[in-house]
Amino acid sequence: MVHASGKVLVKAVATPEALARVLAKHLPAAAAGEAPAPAQGSVWDPPARPDKAGAHRALPNRAEPAVYWPRMPCLRCGCPWWIGEDWDAKCGRCGWDCETDGYDDDSQPVKTGNWRAKFEEFTAHLKQGKTAPWPPRNSVGKAARR
Repeated sequence: MVHASGKVLVKAVATPEALARVLAKHLPAAAAGEAPAPAQGSVWDPPARPDKAGAHRALPNRAEPAVYWPRMPCLRCGCPWWIGEDWDAKCGRCGWDCETDGYDDDSQPVKTGNWRAKFEEFTAHLKQGKTAPWPPRNSVGKAARR
């Protein structure tokens, strides 16, 4: 597990209980259910090396660490952090499941609907080193419906 600062905390954790002990020792805020924000930006933003997939990060209210997949952001909220590394993984921020809709078997956005447009929007944010805001805000500052 790697802290947002880049410091390696643990190479492998066998059980959720062991992860909780490590978090309590090294990241007291995460043990209390709050993940510490990176030095700059949001906990949802990409890691220091945004082009490298597979980084791990503790997220708010999650016992297990999230895995960073920049080439497959959540098509609901734009978050590149996933709980799990398989097709049944859930988005770390909104809980969306990419297995049922959104991505095809080649990890590309499906051609039906507006998945490709969302993918382009969200990856543009990631290329700038930020994750798209969620929930999206309209010009008045209220959460916009998607």
